[in-house]
Amino acid sequence: MGSIFVWASGNGGKYSDNCNCDGYTNSIYTLGVSSASEHGKIPWYAETCSSTLAVTYSSGGNGERAIVTTDLNHTCTDSHSGTSASAPLAAGICALTLSANPRLTWRDLQYIVIYSARPDGLYPNDWRVNGVGRRVSHAFGYGLMDAAAMVDLALNWSTVPPQRICEVSALLPRSPLTMRHHTSERLSVDTDGCLAQANNNPAHAVFYLEHVQAKLDSTFSYSLLITLSHTHHRFPMGSSTAMAAVCPQSHTRVGLISGLISVLFTMHPPPSPSHPVLSPPTSSSFA
Repeated sequence: MGSIFVWASGNGGKYSDNCNCDGYTNSIYTLGVSSASEHGKIPWYAETCSSTLAVTYSSGGNGERAIVTTDLNHTCTDSHSGTSASAPLAAGICALTLSANPRLTWRDLQYIVIYSARPDGLYPNDWRVNGVGRRVSHAFGYGLMDAAAMVDLALNWSTVPPQRICEVSALLPRSPLTMRHHTSERLSVDTDGCLAQANNNPAHAVFYLEHVQAKLDSTFSYSLLITLSHTHHRFPMGSSTAMAAVCPQSHTRVGLISGLISVLFTMHPPPSPSHPVLSPPTSSSFA
């Protein structure tokens, strides 16, 4: 049935790194996993981003315990830390879930993680309720992974239908599009889920949003902030997320920015107009 890729969201939180800048964590084909401390707090090292799906426990601040595991030279340690400890825990939970139902696909497993994750007992400062009534956070995704709940779901899980892809382009108000210090641009993308492109054949259109990716070719001296918001004409959900936050240490050319829009990652009514908002923190230009 293929492979399941679990990826740690990264330990660059001290430097304000954003895990959406990591092409592996940010891939729709991976399970992006971050950490929560034993007291449900955001660890000092944790990176936040919209592509984090869930968390497992790991080390935290002073006085909070770390992870006990095996170590070199046939010894053990009680100080394993970081998202490097969280991702293996998540991989083990996924393996346990697959043992209950080996027919699960990579998309099945992502759904199961979301439907079983527990937000209670976690204390980020950005919990929000998305369009389908689930709490989601850029720090903790949908919450703590729950091994027992995942296995229970897997036992009677029906495989999700094949993935469908719809690609649409934003029309630039001018080209090249140049942005200056403390300015923003709103690019609107209206889509019917590619129903018209499919000659109104619903068998080839997108009716349920799982992942949203934005591709941007740009040149800028500092990282810029991209916010992607969605509103549906018949089902106003008001979901929004930051796809790439400001990275103070970044002085680079970015060719592709793509984000897993976690606030939309679950079955709900048909896709809606998308409004990417581009906001540079410093003087920059891109085309």
